[in-house]
Amino acid sequence: VEQLASVSPMCLACGDIYNMDATVSKMVQDSYLVVCFASTWSRGIPGRKLHRLSEALASKLPEKAKVVIVDGVLNMADDWNYQGELRIQCPDTAPYSVAYLYEKMP
Repeated sequence: VEQLASVSPMCLACGDIYNMDATVSKMVQDSYLVVCFASTWSRGIPGRKLHRLSEALASKLPEKAKVVIVDGVLNMADDWNYQGELRIQCPDTAPYSVAYLYEKMP
């Protein structure tokens, strides 16, 4: 059985990226993977471009951090590199949702 050389601690947090306390802010700055699921409510936004969220994440995450956005897209001008997408069948967002993967550029 092959073992991992090192495993980083994982912490889950649910919160508002625009109004973080110091503890959550530090957690985000140290993150290498962020998942934004509440962005599924972006259906009314033209092109589903989440400019405010894109800018907030870009200003707080380290280089090479990965971000998964569900049913919304980040602004490429904020130094995001699109990595791919996955369609997710979900009855709440019929007929499906799309999870987009981005990487923070240096």
